[in-house]
Amino acid sequence: MPKLSLAIIALNEEVNLARTLSAAGGFADEVIVMDSGSIDRTCAVAESFGARVIHQPWLGYGAQKNKLFAECQGEWILSLDADEALTPELKAAIRQVISGPSEISGYILRRRMVYMGKVLRYASCDQVLRLVKKSANPIWDTSLVHEQLHITGKVAKLNPALLHYSYANFTEHFEVCIKYPRLSAQQKAQKGERFSLMKLLFRPPVAFFKSYIIKRGFLDGLPGFVLAMMWFLGTWMKYLYLWEITQEVSQEA
Repeated sequence: MPKLSLAIIALNEEVNLARTLSAAGGFADEVIVMDSGSIDRTCAVAESFGARVIHQPWLGYGAQKNKLFAECQGEWILSLDADEALTPELKAAIRQVISGPSEISGYILRRRMVYMGKVLRYASCDQVLRLVKKSANPIWDTSLVHEQLHITGKVAKLNPALLHYSYANFTEHFEVCIKYPRLSAQQKAQKGERFSLMKLLFRPPVAFFKSYIIKRGFLDGLPGFVLAMMWFLGTWMKYLYLWEITQEVSQEA
């Protein structure tokens, strides 16, 4: 069977990383964790599971992952975040698709969020390209947030779910609702987008409606409603930050 590298970037992820590596348990031929300066037991946890730890100051999401990919020796690379976990069904599916010759160069995984102790089936289910051949020239873009992986060659999908343990508690979720909207606003400003009151008024309700109604988040019960409200808040914060950036640019001019 072709060799498989499991690649993970981490920063202060001792709890999440233990779950991720435990779920991967002997699955990959090599496990590489690139740490960007953890002050907790992240590196010790990684080494306890037999992972090779590489210390690399933070370069940005895409650049950090590109640096990590360059260290991978496997014919296939599986990229996971430290808060994600493989299921037995997904591991079996991955073993099957990489075990024989194929024209497929990469596989998109279906990711489901675990939120408030529940695996969400509707409110948060996205698809991410994570399993790729190294020969397919995989490269991450350098977006400030929500970086994407690109390859040359054909792409297919795997059905079993990848679990995403995004937030340990509501406090952490609120902190993310500050961090990522700010990065998204900076990214929009860099692309020339400016603040619009209409966007501030209408985009947050649309985000809630998309999560709760269109994606049928209401079928996930209370967790689905809370997550939809967080989408509302995060979108609202994003456009407030964009307003703030626009004001700063105007004052400098």
